[in-house]
Amino acid sequence: MLGFVLIAAVTVALSAVAASRMSVVTMRHIAPAAYVAGGIPAAVAVTAFVRGHANAAAAIGCIAAALCTVTDVATGLIFDEVAALGVIACWCASALPGVQHVTGAVVGAWSGFALLAAVHFATHRRGLGWGDVKLGAVAGAALGAPLVVHAIGVAFVIGALSVLPGLLRRRRRFGERIAFAPYLAVATVLAAIVPSWAA
Repeated sequence: MLGFVLIAAVTVALSAVAASRMSVVTMRHIAPAAYVAGGIPAAVAVTAFVRGHANAAAAIGCIAAALCTVTDVATGLIFDEVAALGVIACWCASALPGVQHVTGAVVGAWSGFALLAAVHFATHRRGLGWGDVKLGAVAGAALGAPLVVHAIGVAFVIGALSVLPGLLRRRRRFGERIAFAPYLAVATVLAAIVPSWAA
């Protein structure tokens, strides 16, 4: 029951912060695709929690990743407040009974952050934006250190597979901006509900 309350409270807080920040950044209409891109991973995460396939920290991390997806698709930004609140909420949820240890969530957050920061700086800040690095911390706090590495790898594969047809048909060009948050959100949800990744 405490997990449900925490998930609901964090979802409301994250949604309010994201909506507030998006209204400051853009006054234009937000495309429905942005809400669909974020809503699907969030719905899957909550369903997995209800059915017992994901713990509260994983569900909160997936919801935070989904909201980061909405803001990334709508504005091109992942807001510091949303990512930080997502990480802190995952750390708090990891202290609940039956969830990973807080140490695992902290190490996971730093692992996800460090791995994507390395890619960010190795590509001279063109391969990934700093928001994606922050989202890596959210995914790591939700999943823990071993799973976040798998999730990030899967996110890159999903992203590459989705972009490849456009490159082959010359509808996309190398160097074109592509939102990475949707791919990382989907991979985070998959890692949260597929326990065999831990093996």
